[in-house]
Amino acid sequence: MKRFCLILKGRAITLLAMRSAILLRRIQVWATLGLMLMGSGLWAQHQPLAGPTPAPASTNQVPEALAKKLAEVQALQADQKFVDALLMLEELERDYPNAADLYNVRGSILLTPSMRDFAGAEAAFTRAAALQVGALAPLFNLAEVQFVKHEWQEASKRLDEILRDFEKLPTPVRHLILFKKTICQVKTNQIEAAEKLIKDHFTFMDDTPAYYFSKAAVAFQQEKKAEAEEWVRKGVSIFGDKNCMAYLDCLMEARWVPNTALPPVPGK
Repeated sequence: MKRFCLILKGRAITLLAMRSAILLRRIQVWATLGLMLMGSGLWAQHQPLAGPTPAPASTNQVPEALAKKLAEVQALQADQKFVDALLMLEELERDYPNAADLYNVRGSILLTPSMRDFAGAEAAFTRAAALQVGALAPLFNLAEVQFVKHEWQEASKRLDEILRDFEKLPTPVRHLILFKKTICQVKTNQIEAAEKLIKDHFTFMDDTPAYYFSKAAVAFQQEKKAEAEEWVRKGVSIFGDKNCMAYLDCLMEARWVPNTALPPVPGK
């Protein structure tokens, strides 16, 4: 397993550099949303959220047999056996054409760095959102498609809609979404707006590294590399590599922190 080190003021932060690192992060983010917001388990019946109209119960039920098969697909995905995983999803789709989770998994595979089929991923997440109206996971994933394509204004709009419609998000999820919003703002040179967002929503005493990484994002955009790396170093030293991985991944997607596993941004 290849590794690379990001050197920040003499401290080496070891990160997984193989292509599955970001893939696994995407699985974890989607699974976390399911676990934290949709019920007692990833494949459990999804509970409606305060906000958009919930989907009919019939589309929210996930049979146990399908749950087991989707877990197998996840395992193939984690092993980077993407073709096998997609073929298995095709077989499952014949029996479960209205299972939203199936399309969420398909989209996550198509969005991996080694594939980056944006059109396919967006179509899969759109299908999931239609089948599971009112669910956060597909809406978050649709915003993620725009984010990794560097379509900052479109991603920002989708993130705003999530923040508007889901007022009671758990703090870790809300902070990650607000952090992505901060990146969208600084990437479109809305520095003052980003700084206001940071001031309004984050403090150095929070239980997430959002404050430190948001400060880093502003500094990176202003080409203050040493300052940005210092903010990252502080965040990682306080919260640890594992708790910062999703935030570091965002900096990589923004191309502020190098990761050779990432393909070029379309049109860049």
